[in-house]
Formats: sequence, structure tokens, C-alpha cells
Amino acid sequence: MLWYTRIREDYFTRQGRIGRRTFIQRNLILFGVMLLLSAFLGLVGAGDPLSLLLWVPFIFASLTLVERRLHDTGHKAWWCLLFLVPILGFFLTIYLALASGTGDNAYGQALKK
Repeated sequence: MLWYTRIREDYFTRQGRIGRRTFIQRNLILFGVMLLLSAFLGLVGAGDPLSLLLWVPFIFASLTLVERRLHDTGHKAWWCLLFLVPILGFFLTIYLALASGTGDNAYGQALKK
């Protein structure tokens, strides 16, 4: 499997489910890459509106991870709207990191441990 196909399937696919460990690992990787990009953009002084377009894929990837984790816990993707309220978004992230997945549900079979 090519590396870009793996990234697309891991971070940009909205279907299916992901477990707690995968959710935490992928979010930490995403956070690290975003931190490095922020440092680079800060060093080169890229503050123009065009550089904001670089953040769109990261925001989309983050929301797809949340959506797939919500599917694992048996919730609809509409719960992603809670991220629009800053405090609720934080608590939703904590919940998704700690909640165990349900068994088989409308979003697929239970994940293997």
C-alpha cells in the first residue's frame, strides 16, 4: 500500500469506526504535525490569509477522526457540532478518549481487540 493511500484511509475516510488507542495515537500524530507546521510558518513569517488554507486539511482530518470515534461509541456525527462550543469540545475529546466502544452497531461490526 502506498504511503499516501494509507494517510487518506487513516485520516480522511469518514466511514467506519476507530478504537480509543487509534483515536489517541492519530490525534497525537496530527497534533505533532500541526505543531511543526506552526513553528515553520512562524519562522518564515507566513501570516497571510493564503497560509490559512494549509490548516483546512488538518481540521478536516481531525473532524473525521472524531466522527469515526463517535461511530464506535454509537453516536451520530452531528455530535461534532459540540466542537463549536469551546468547553464542550474539550469534554467531548476527553469522553471519546475514555469511552469504550459499543458492540456491533449501525456503523459496523465491533472492533477486534
